[in-house]
Amino acid sequence: MHFFYLAHRLVDMYPESAISWFAVGCYYFLNGKADAARRFLSKATVLDQVFGPAWLVYGHSFAVENEHDQAMAAYFKALQLMKGCHLPFLYIGKGCHLPFLYIGLEYGLTNSTKLAERFFNQALAIAPHDPFVLHELGVVSFQSQDYATAKNLFENALSMLGVEDLTVLPQ
Repeated sequence: MHFFYLAHRLVDMYPESAISWFAVGCYYFLNGKADAARRFLSKATVLDQVFGPAWLVYGHSFAVENEHDQAMAAYFKALQLMKGCHLPFLYIGKGCHLPFLYIGLEYGLTNSTKLAERFFNQALAIAPHDPFVLHELGVVSFQSQDYATAKNLFENALSMLGVEDLTVLPQ
């Protein structure tokens, strides 16, 4: 509930700020209300057309409803806007890898494995220490029946997360 009040308070105090509307959109998205989230995220993108994070979450709001075309359009817009974004707390050094990751996920969901792999590799080039990128590359390798590579990628991802015991099946 605190996030709800904070987000709406931001809108009350700063109605012309994209981040205020972004906060409300995030609240609704996190609570499973994609349509409501889109209304507020759309407002954020109108107020600041170059606010990449709003485009990312806007894409997520379509992705959760399997609206791949709309999700891809939003992710590509985020990619265009976030190429020079430097946010070290998100493993970002040479730009933002997240649009590449999410575009790859959408391609994977539409069985375009080669395109998915291409975007995951671009994400990896930017953020080589992001375990989620390694995981998705592992999924692509597994789907391509390259099990040794998949195993290696999954183990590396788990290692980055600090998981020591890699036993999955009971002995």
